[in-house]
Amino acid sequence: MTDPLYWSIPLGRWSTTRIRVHIITLIFAVGRSAQAAISPGKPVAATLGWLALLALVVCLHEAARAFVSFRLGREPDDVQFWPLGNLIRPTSDSHSRENAMSAYAAIMTSGATAILSAIALSFLGARFVWNPFGNHAGGGAPLLVTGKQAADFTAAWWVGWFGFLNWVVFLLNLIPASPFDMGRVLRARLADPFGDNPRNSLIIPWIARGCAAVMILTALVRMAYDQTDQGFLLIALAILIELAVRHDASSLDEVDDDDFLGYDFSEGYSSLEGGSAKVRPYHESVIKRWRRRRSELRRARRSAREAAEEERLDEILAKLHVGGKAALTDEETRFLLRVSARLRGRSAKRDGFQ
Repeated sequence: MTDPLYWSIPLGRWSTTRIRVHIITLIFAVGRSAQAAISPGKPVAATLGWLALLALVVCLHEAARAFVSFRLGREPDDVQFWPLGNLIRPTSDSHSRENAMSAYAAIMTSGATAILSAIALSFLGARFVWNPFGNHAGGGAPLLVTGKQAADFTAAWWVGWFGFLNWVVFLLNLIPASPFDMGRVLRARLADPFGDNPRNSLIIPWIARGCAAVMILTALVRMAYDQTDQGFLLIALAILIELAVRHDASSLDEVDDDDFLGYDFSEGYSSLEGGSAKVRPYHESVIKRWRRRRSELRRARRSAREAAEEERLDEILAKLHVGGKAALTDEETRFLLRVSARLRGRSAKRDGFQ
C-alpha cells in the first residue's frame, strides 16, 4: 500500500494468477451510479447494466492477454482490473517480445469484438455508435433505423452497449503511453534487449506527455462546446498518464546521480587530492527521505520475491531430477521457463559489459 497509483483490493487467485480490483474501478462505478441517481429519469438500472457489461469486456480483454502469454510459455501477469484493462506496474520482462504480443492480442480482441457487435446490430435493425464519446444522449446504446434510441435491456441494447464498450477500450488502449497496452508495446520496441529493468530513452515519457496534452486540449474543447462530462474523464486519464510517467521515472532513478557518495565534484577530481576529501554537507529533504524509504521497501520486496523464487526453483529442479519432465505440472514448467529466461538475460547483460 506504499504506492497510491497501484492501490487495489485483492480477490484471491485464479489458477496461478493473483486477481485484484483497482481502487479506480470502484470510484468510477460509484461515481457513475451516483450520477445516474441524480439525473433526470434516474437511469440507475441501465447504468448498472452497462457497468456489468464493462466488467465483462475487461475480463475478455485480459483473458486474451493471458491466453497468448500461456501459449508463448510466459507466466501470465497479475491482474489489477481497472475500467480499461489491467493496471500493472512494469515488470522485469516488460521489454520482452512476448509482453508486446500479449498486449497486441488484448487490443485486437477488443477491436474484433466491437466489429462483430456492429455486424450483429445490423441484423437487429440498429446502428452501432462509432463515436467513442457516445450518442446524443452520451451513452453507447445503439440507434434504431427510426432514429430513436434502443429501449433499455432489449437485445439491441445489450449488443450495442457491449460492442460500444469494446470499441472504447480498443481505441484508448491504442494510446502509446502507460498504463495503456500500446504503451507496453512501445516500451518493448524501444527498450534495451539486455537487463531486467532497462533504461529507456526519453522518447517514451515525452510521447506519453504529448498524448496527455492532446487529451487535455480535446477535453477543454468538448467542455466548451458540447457541455458534456466526458471532458473530465479525459482530463482524469491525462493525469493518470502523467502519474504513470513519474512512477516509471522514479523506479529507474533510485539513485541520485547529483550527489555521488557525498563528494563535491564541482572542482573536478582535485577535491579528492590532498590530506582529506572535501565532503558536501548533506541535508535530506522530506521528499528525498520518502523516496529513499520507498526504494528500500521496494528492494526488500524484490529480495524477498527472488529468495522465494530461488527456493521454489530448487524444489522444481529436485522434482525434475527425480521424476523427469513428465513429473512437472504445466504451471511448474512455465515457472521454470520464466526464471530461466530471466537468468539468461542477466548472463547476457554481464557478458555484454565484459
